[in-house]
Amino acid sequence: MPIHMPHDTLFRALVASPERAARLLRLALPEDFVKRMNPNVPVRQVPPVFVDETGARRQCDAVLEVALRKGSPRRALVLLEHKSTVDAGTPYQLLRYKLDLVVADGQVGKRRVPEVIAVVFYHGRRRWNVPHVLAPSARGHAEPRRHDLNLGYHLVDLSRERERFAGDGELHAVISAMTMARRRPVSVDDLLDDVTGGLVPGSDLEMLTLDYMIETTKLSVEQLRASLMRTRPEKGEEDMTVTLREMKRKAQREGRQEGLREGLREGRREGRREGHKEGLLEGQASLLLRQLKRRF
Repeated sequence: MPIHMPHDTLFRALVASPERAARLLRLALPEDFVKRMNPNVPVRQVPPVFVDETGARRQCDAVLEVALRKGSPRRALVLLEHKSTVDAGTPYQLLRYKLDLVVADGQVGKRRVPEVIAVVFYHGRRRWNVPHVLAPSARGHAEPRRHDLNLGYHLVDLSRERERFAGDGELHAVISAMTMARRRPVSVDDLLDDVTGGLVPGSDLEMLTLDYMIETTKLSVEQLRASLMRTRPEKGEEDMTVTLREMKRKAQREGRQEGLREGLREGRREGRREGHKEGLLEGQASLLLRQLKRRF
């Protein structure tokens, strides 16, 4: 059974929209690369799953195809990888992804091999201290520049560079939520208002982000309700109650399903506890039936 990783789930949802992912790239990537991007050609999603000759399957968080202005190559493939903790194996992981992506693109040995770059979005508590390039650090040998995207990867520390995205309310909201989950903010209310005020009402990210905050922080429903009332006063108390009730129902449904699958693991919410009981009873009934068949 796959391990539930709320940080990865939210980040992948953030970049699931090509239009939203393009906005993220324009704010996150170095200015010299952004200037080379062709704004008249939409960013295209590329399947982020790779299968090598042995049948091994690997998956990064997202791959985007970006059209470039006149020149060679005319397009770039951008790997997006999210990290919530410092990972020393990141340069090797991304190098493998790059090789997999070039092979999957089918351009090996051809003249127009696309430019392949990697971007790591990090929002952990510790400072990121992993080398940006795979190169010997022997004295007298110049290390490749960190912003040389082809040789290494570009790092975006979301928690420490949050204000870079302040001009885009939706991106800023999700990144603020991820910041709250990993670092203790000075002002919880201000950061929380950045989230509730920036999310687009009714969007695919709204409920997912609010539920993520309930799951990963010590935020109470009362704090969330108060923030929603400050940033969306036109919706009124009744609409806030409906929104929060839907969040609770969604959490209970997901928890109940997980409880049914696992049976014996205690859930964090009422629905998961109900599923635990049902799963346990089903398991006991199944065991009893098997014993009866063997005996009679």
